[in-house]
Amino acid sequence: MSLHLSGAPNGLPWLADDNVIEWQVQVMAYLRWKQLTQYMLGWSHHLAPTALTTLSASNALIPTLVVSYNTAFARWEADYDEWLLKDSMAMGVIQGTLRGQYLAYVSQCATSKDMWDTVFVIKCGMNHHKLLIGEHGEWH
Repeated sequence: MSLHLSGAPNGLPWLADDNVIEWQVQVMAYLRWKQLTQYMLGWSHHLAPTALTTLSASNALIPTLVVSYNTAFARWEADYDEWLLKDSMAMGVIQGTLRGQYLAYVSQCATSKDMWDTVFVIKCGMNHHKLLIGEHGEWH
């Protein structure tokens, strides 16, 4: 039994000073298995959807534009809710393996990508993170 086991049901290790690579490999494998890696890597089609602009006062008087806007907004809202759920799941996986100073570092992160990047900038410096993940989010 490893000294770094987090005790979480997923069996992932705690992040510690001496297990960065082991931690990264295991967390990435788990996120890949749960189909959440793309959120953590921030793939463009897995980033939060951009909110729609509101209708102008004059356009709000045209029924067809209102219906079209409401349909588009409902689609955006569903896409955003789906993204938020999956990104929150990825954040939970990462947070579940952090404690102490590492947890404090990521406490203000808004997305799983921010959280993942913060851990690696703090632990290894950005060059090491780019070496392992690649500049465009592909796993090496």
